[in-house]
Amino acid sequence: MTRFRFFEPNDEVETGQHLRALQAIDELWQRFSRVSQQRAATWLPSLRTFVQAELPDLGLEVRDLANSRALYVLALGGSEFAPLAEKCLQRAPRIAGWEFRASREPCAAEQSLAFISTDYQRDLSRARAKVGVGRGHGLEIVIASETFVGLDREQDLDVASELVLRLLGDSVFDTWISHISTLQAPKPSPLKLLGADSQRLPLSITELSPSVNAGVRGIEAELPDEPCHRNCERADWVMFECSPDDGALARRAPDLLMACTMRPEMLKWYLQGGEFSSARFSRQAERFCYLKLTEREGTLAERAEKRVTLEEQIDRWLVPGAMGCVVGGGSGTEYQYIYLALTQLEAAIAVLRRHLPVQLSEPAWLLFCDSEWSREWLALGDRTLPAPL
Repeated sequence: MTRFRFFEPNDEVETGQHLRALQAIDELWQRFSRVSQQRAATWLPSLRTFVQAELPDLGLEVRDLANSRALYVLALGGSEFAPLAEKCLQRAPRIAGWEFRASREPCAAEQSLAFISTDYQRDLSRARAKVGVGRGHGLEIVIASETFVGLDREQDLDVASELVLRLLGDSVFDTWISHISTLQAPKPSPLKLLGADSQRLPLSITELSPSVNAGVRGIEAELPDEPCHRNCERADWVMFECSPDDGALARRAPDLLMACTMRPEMLKWYLQGGEFSSARFSRQAERFCYLKLTEREGTLAERAEKRVTLEEQIDRWLVPGAMGCVVGGGSGTEYQYIYLALTQLEAAIAVLRRHLPVQLSEPAWLLFCDSEWSREWLALGDRTLPAPL
């Protein structure tokens, strides 16, 4: 998959993929422009068929707004395709009466339930819900309905996920919801059973969205009041070991042996492979990312010592300008890792590209922790070398 935020025309294969995607995007907008004044029902199916063939990781949806209509270009293939959806919007035409968006807004409970009833033939109006805080500062939701057939059945999970997505909107759903479970609730009975209410989940569907928003505010309230670069010199650091044989702590860095960090919850969640959003771990608009360094000379201890020296140098480059800082480091059998929290992304990238190649004799890359940028990367030094994702 090609990059879109940080694409550089240095690799022939990636350049070809990028150009083909742009051609498909432009063809999409040309087709849309020809039919945009007609009723959506007459052209949306054929446009979706085109997208499925040419841009299969995207999807389309149309909604009526107060004074216009909106065409949503959605990353249905996964959050890692969000940069592709954004590229589509960047090349969208200006057409009177239309807005183009990549993220759907929340819908009222009545609208969301009506959609589920029409598209899935499920009545979830009597469903109950529960919201809790899980690992990685994510929210976990349980939905119980008499229309469900058991515990976490695939079809039930699809329905529940779609309902929650409609209620919360794409932004809150993608950023904060880490897990959804389903339960079969007992069918309603005309008899009032003793203790039945105590077994029900606490929330109605109309109460779910306010409860999630309250949960988000609670998590954000516990996050640090300052960006990492303000207290990196006095922060407490935690060290933990990772075993390549047990991928529990190294799904995203299989060669990692040990790591240390001032943000252990953030780094552990990232390494364990869960959906990652920087917003869960900072309310200071920081972007968590990391340098992947090719360093094979010397023993593991000698390579780790070189990495620590480089970490200190990076802080000297970034911290005085409030661009970010180092928040962790790790040693692996193949690579060394330096984890960063950046507050001024473009400025920090410029500094790293200017200074790092002088310090390194082997290839290195900047990669991103956020799931939506998981396919994006920058080469530091030789820009023709693709990153080992």
